[in-house]
Amino acid sequence: MSAVFVLGFFWKKTTNNGAIWGAFLSIPIALLLKYIPISALEPWMHQMGLTAF
Repeated sequence: MSAVFVLGFFWKKTTNNGAIWGAFLSIPIALLLKYIPISALEPWMHQMGLTAF
């Protein structure tokens, strides 16, 4: 969620639709990264970074 606010605040070309899509798509991406065992993404900080951006 913080990535949506940061991009909306600092990037002038951000639209409302882009913010809504970013918020909705971050949920399934976070769930996929949580439940699919990928050894390279095992540390939680890597998963947070990929989910945020």
